[in-house]
Amino acid sequence: MKQRLIALLFGVFIALLLGEVAMRGVRRELFSTSNLISRTLRLKKNKTRTVDSSLGWALPLESEKVSLNLSSTGLGGKSFRPYVVKTHQGFRSTPNHWRVPLDDSRLVIALGDSFTFGGEVSDEETWPSHLQAISKSRTTNGGVSLYGLDQSVVHLKRILEIFHPRTVILSVIRESILRTQRKKEILSGAGEWVERPYFVKKAGKLELQNVPIQQNNKAMALTGMRQWLGRSHLADWLLSRIAFNWWYGVKWGKPIPSEYLTGEDPQEISCLLLESFLELSKKHHFQPVVLGQYYWQDPYKTFEREPLTQAVLQCSKNLGIVTIDLEDKLRELAKKSPEEYNTLYFPGAHMTNRGNGWVAQEISKVLSFE
Repeated sequence: MKQRLIALLFGVFIALLLGEVAMRGVRRELFSTSNLISRTLRLKKNKTRTVDSSLGWALPLESEKVSLNLSSTGLGGKSFRPYVVKTHQGFRSTPNHWRVPLDDSRLVIALGDSFTFGGEVSDEETWPSHLQAISKSRTTNGGVSLYGLDQSVVHLKRILEIFHPRTVILSVIRESILRTQRKKEILSGAGEWVERPYFVKKAGKLELQNVPIQQNNKAMALTGMRQWLGRSHLADWLLSRIAFNWWYGVKWGKPIPSEYLTGEDPQEISCLLLESFLELSKKHHFQPVVLGQYYWQDPYKTFEREPLTQAVLQCSKNLGIVTIDLEDKLRELAKKSPEEYNTLYFPGAHMTNRGNGWVAQEISKVLSFE
């Protein structure tokens, strides 16, 4: 009995050791000894974000990160594979693996939050990458996770100092609208609220606040088990998925503290931001496009409309901006084929490679890239 127990414990040890080595190999950090929790919670050292005095956070100029996704085929999928996130010149890469001749004179810039950035998929699987392959126009992915509509517009102003796009596609999603009423944002994997720029309405005009931003990026004090387990890449990968709140010390789902809210109406601020978007298009001679994107809904239940997103998209239409609203198409697909609809999304989260390809196809049906 004792020998069997020893053999069992030895087998478990070897399995965990091999899992740790494999995870470090995938992440390309074989000899790292740093605490991964502390490193994630320090914004300055985060591999996918860096401090930005105008935007709050931004993508690193040059970086590469490999992550693992347990369900890369959509709801019900059971595949297990790494996905790659590379940044170049502060944008997410849009690789041209098929070496399709691209027209640089018809530059397309895509802006938005993680639905544009491409949460949980590789660089070539984002909708900006798919759109580049379809349109044969150079496409820059300017999406940044957890950006509000306000940050995307501020980001665009910076981009226009360097680039001269033919088309700018601004993705709008319910959360990106709601974020316009926040002074701070809690980043995914961060244990504290971080500063962000925001707008207030004065005399019918938008006024930018909280710039330049001074971030307070203190490392979270770790004690007990997390102090030691945090050095394990296998433990980090597993516990960040099954015990996220405990692992990172984040209390999700609680109301946003009132002192972190601007008191402004997010719908009104967003509509004024779209006016600014239109003004920028006239000044810099590009075609403005607003894209309405949506979170997953259970296709076996009543498909609910999102009144806030619809109201902001109506502002876009009233301004004469080309507006691509995906809600009706998604609802029709969910009603016709729930199984196919589910392949467009990860479980309750971002869009899959197939979903992003579908988005790019819908965009290409509306826009002309000739």
